[in-house]
Order: sequence, then C-alpha cells, then structure tokens
Amino acid sequence: APIHDVNGRIVGVLGIIGPVTQATSHTTSLVMAAARAISNQLQTNLYLEEANHRLTELNTILEAINEGVIAWNNAGKIHHINTRAGKLLHLNPTAILGQRLTDVLPLPAVLTQAIARQQELHNVEVRFELNQRPIRAFVTLRPIFDGAAHPIGYIAMLRPIEHIHQLVHQQVGSQATLTLDDIVARSPAMSAVVRQAHLAARGTAPVLLRGEGGVGKNHLAQAIHKASERANKPFLSINCQAIPHELMVAEFLGYEQDPVHGDRPSKFELASGGTLFLDQIENLSLEMQAALLHVIETGHIMRLGSTHPIPVNVRIIAATSAPLEQAVQDERFLRHLYYRFGVFNIHVPALRERVEDIPLLVERFLGRLAQNVNTAVLAEEETMKVLCRYPWPGNVRELENVLERALHHSQDGQIRVLDLPEWVRNGRIISHTSPTPLPVLSVAEAEREAIIRAGWACAGRVSEMAQQLGIGRTTLWRKMKRLNISPNQFKKTH
Repeated sequence: APIHDVNGRIVGVLGIIGPVTQATSHTTSLVMAAARAISNQLQTNLYLEEANHRLTELNTILEAINEGVIAWNNAGKIHHINTRAGKLLHLNPTAILGQRLTDVLPLPAVLTQAIARQQELHNVEVRFELNQRPIRAFVTLRPIFDGAAHPIGYIAMLRPIEHIHQLVHQQVGSQATLTLDDIVARSPAMSAVVRQAHLAARGTAPVLLRGEGGVGKNHLAQAIHKASERANKPFLSINCQAIPHELMVAEFLGYEQDPVHGDRPSKFELASGGTLFLDQIENLSLEMQAALLHVIETGHIMRLGSTHPIPVNVRIIAATSAPLEQAVQDERFLRHLYYRFGVFNIHVPALRERVEDIPLLVERFLGRLAQNVNTAVLAEEETMKVLCRYPWPGNVRELENVLERALHHSQDGQIRVLDLPEWVRNGRIISHTSPTPLPVLSVAEAEREAIIRAGWACAGRVSEMAQQLGIGRTTLWRKMKRLNISPNQFKKTH
C-alpha cells in the first residue's frame, strides 16, 4: 500500500511478505490501514513542525517589540509573558508560566473591571502593587475571542510610564527651541536681562519673569532652559489662565484609580527632569499655589485619590504681567510662594524701553515672513523710523503681527509707511522731553482703535485681548459685534 505526504505524493510503500498459507482476507485491509496511519502521522508531524516554527516566530516577535506582553486564558492561567514585561513587573517569566495571573500579580481595579466586562483598554495608566512596591505603567488590554465571539483569554501590553511621557513630549512639541543667542539684546536694558538669564540658567531655584504682555517672557523661559543642564529634557509650557479654577488641581496634580479612565499623570511628572513653565502664574488658585509650594519645597507630588507621594525633579519658571506684591497684600497670592521666586526675579522691559532693539527685531521677523512668501521682504528707512517711534503697547508680539499685516498690504515686498496700520503711522514719538500726543478721537473711535490694537497685538486671541483692555470676554465680544470687528481678521494667514 502506498504512503503519501501532505501533498499526495508517494513517499514510500508498505507491504507484508510471508507464506501464502498464512495470508488471510484481512491482510490487504491491514496493510492499507497501516499505510494510512503512517501517512496521517507524517502529516501530523509536519503540522506540529510548522506550528513550532510559527510559535518560535511569535515568541521572537513578542520579545522584539518595545512593549511588555502578558497573555492568559479564560481561567486566568498565564501562557505567555515576554522578557520586557517580566523586567517591568520584576517577575521571572519562566517561573510564572502556567500560574494564575492574580496569584503572582495583584491587578488594579481598572483592569479587573475591564476584564469582568470583557472590555478593551487603550493606554490607561495603572499602578501595580507588588511586594509593597508601586509599579506605574500604561496598559492596553484586549480580549481574545473564539469563533463564537466568546472570550477565551486576554492579552495585555505594558509600557513604562517614562516611555509614554517621552512620546507625549515628542507629540506635543514640549521642547524648548530658542536659546539666549536668539534673544535680541542690543539695548542696555535687554543686555542686562540676558546676563541675569545666564545666571538663572546655572542655578536651580525657581525663576520669575516679569513684564507686560507680549514682551517675550515665554521665549526667555525657553532660552534659560536651553542654557541649563536640563537642556535636553522636557520643557512644558502651561498657561494658567486657560485652566478653570475648579479643574486646576486635577489638571496639575493628576489623579489615579479613576474607574473609567485609569490614572492620569501630573504636569510635574510630564516635565520631570526638565522645566515646567507657568505663564500668568497670578491666575493659579490658592489651592494650587499651596500645592506648587509643596512641590518646590519637598520635590514630591501627591496625585488626587492617592496616598503615595511621587518624587519629581522639575525646575519651575513662572511668568506674570501682574503686580504680585499687591496680590500678596490682597491675599490672592501666597506670601511664601512669592518669597520662593525671590532668588531669580527678572524684569523683561517693554519694547518702548528698548527702542535700539526694534531694527534687528524687524529684520528677523521680515526674514521669517520672507521664507513664507518665497521673496525678499524689506522695510524702507522711513518705515523703520515710524516703527521706532510707535510706543508698542502690545510689545514684540504686536510688532510681529503689524509687520505681517503690512506685508499683505505691500505690493512688491517693500514695506512702506502707507502699508502700516493708521494707528502706527500716527503714533506719538517716544521722548522724555516733548512727547507728541495722539490726535483726539471720539469715544467710539477710541474704543474701536483700542480693540483693533489689542487684536493685532494678541493675534485675535480674545482672552488675551480682554486682559490687555481690562474688560471681560463677554463685554469684549459685545463691543466687537457692535463695531463689526471679527477676531479672525487679526489671525495669521499661514
């Protein structure tokens, strides 16, 4: 009888040789059955060999990926754990295979609830407690279903929390790009600022940057970070005014053991090793000020809902355009937090106090604009004189926006005086002896001009416009509607 391989090819023959007198009617059937059994065994061996090859490939893939991987069946028994998962959880993969997962690794509530509901989780931060040792990781959980859509097991992918934080920095661009060499400082006032910034970069104490809106405090904060030993670490910038008071503590300190979303890292953890820049710090709630003071003094944060302090290594740079001394007197700013910013307290001058820097600033801004329009952009000499006379209430930010507006009104890349907004052309001359006043305007005209100036200074950002004008957002919106002014007309077009 022939013996076939899996492809039906004859690979052998099975026969019985013996005396004819001993032959029976069942001999042929016996030979054929034995040949089929051998053929089936050859197929089984081949299938097992292929299965082993695929299992080896799967194990190699699981060992090669960056995530830790644990897989277990519906009874909770572990049937795979790769080396990365073992290292992250401080477990021996070989020793725990076949054991129940919950016997070797107590699961956090968010995981047990998802398993009970047969739900997926995606990049949820959890905390494992193993031998009284907290281990933080981000977990993705997927149920494994059979053909009848019944769960037969689960697979969990784990990533170290530091890895996710690095990805966050890459995605949101939380890295400083400007250096102290990028700061225009021809004027004595700005040269002094740069010298103070160099000193602050070498220190470790919190830094407070003071000055009007639009003077470039954010840029200076980046430059201090880049000049420090934390230059290659995260630089996380937060506008304190943009966070509602009722959400501020949760946003800054994070939370854990949330049954729906899992844990959420604090801003201090995301910036750990680097710098956390708090713009408009005067808008922090008193509760958050107390938490910030605790972080500065102890180097630890406590997430909401947690009893475990987390060490953080972060440099605080804050900025304000408000008189913090008055806020301290009014008990709107904690006195001891204010004292903490006393080591490096840097005042950034308004643009009208550093007129010598305006020509170089204009040159740099026009250079950037030229790259966007692929043509040379220059300001005429008379235009530069007008720009140097104008008092720039919106400071460097207003200068940049006015130049962009002027470029769109220019014909050939040459910015002439008539390309500038009317209020800039009619601006008073900055002089300590004989200031020339602006033309007298009606109340409605003055109101319209003030809103337009704030719009260009703040690039149409209504919250910043309202703050600069000293009125509420709702009031500003109402006035803009009455005067037919849209914030979109001030926004950049590229």
